[in-house]
Amino acid sequence: LGYVPPTSLPSPAPQPFSDVPTTHPFYNYITYLAQRGIVQPCSTAPMKFCPESVITRGAVATFTGQSLLIK
Repeated sequence: LGYVPPTSLPSPAPQPFSDVPTTHPFYNYITYLAQRGIVQPCSTAPMKFCPESVITRGAVATFTGQSLLIK
């Protein structure tokens, strides 16, 4: 699998995470998933996503399960 440009994603809401600027290559994906409750912040004061953090297999399973429930 390779990188797929986010051309088909709707325009995201204002920047929800202080560590994911609008210039971040995955900004649209991160914002889209956050708006739908699939991903959660790693910190709430300030609101951060921690895009460079390593995630566990359990977290991947959770993301996948939550995304399958979206209609």
